[in-house]
Amino acid sequence: MKRNRKVYEVMAKRCGECLYGKSKIVADDRKEELLAACSQKGIHFTCHKASNAGWDVSCRGFHDANPKATASGRMAIHLGLVVDVTEEQLLGRK
Repeated sequence: MKRNRKVYEVMAKRCGECLYGKSKIVADDRKEELLAACSQKGIHFTCHKASNAGWDVSCRGFHDANPKATASGRMAIHLGLVVDVTEEQLLGRK
């Protein structure tokens, strides 16, 4: 799949280990550290599955919790450039 790098990519749905889910893979204090670092840097939280696949895609939970947390997120929403990415796309199957 050829990717359009002029859009803001967000996971289509939360994974089973989402930072915002009950089965997150980090402790609550680590979650708060990660989110504070994102806020301080003005960046989104990258989905760990996307990161493992070499993609920089915003975590669905992060985006849903505060879609306008970053300047790029605000601009993408305003311009209609938010694109959902599936786990299958990360794996190169679709």
